[in-house]
Amino acid sequence: YKDALVLLLREVLNRIQFRCNQAQLEELDDETLDDDQQTEWQRYLRQSLEVVAKVMELLPSHAFSTLFPVLQENLDVYLGLRQFIVSTGSSRRLNITGENDCRRLHCSLKGPRVSPFSQGKVGA
Repeated sequence: YKDALVLLLREVLNRIQFRCNQAQLEELDDETLDDDQQTEWQRYLRQSLEVVAKVMELLPSHAFSTLFPVLQENLDVYLGLRQFIVSTGSSRRLNITGENDCRRLHCSLKGPRVSPFSQGKVGA
């Protein structure tokens, strides 16, 4: 069953990442709260990360080796922002004009909403 769990983990991770599943994720309501004070996006994310956490309990080393590249890629995007910072006098601004760079940043900025929660689940 190990191969099936690793495949499940990969699929769940792909489904919660905007770079892999942007169209479907943007359809989720991110504003209206339900009776549990969660948005549709938050509920989807929580349920998905509960699956990730369960697989991590059963196969910690496989799960880590699958999850680490995802977290590393998001970190690389953030670290790469330095090249787009423009200083003018005492202020700084982010200057991104390329369509691919903008899309990549957009998807990564949506990602951090995943990362802190997933890291909390991973550490639990």
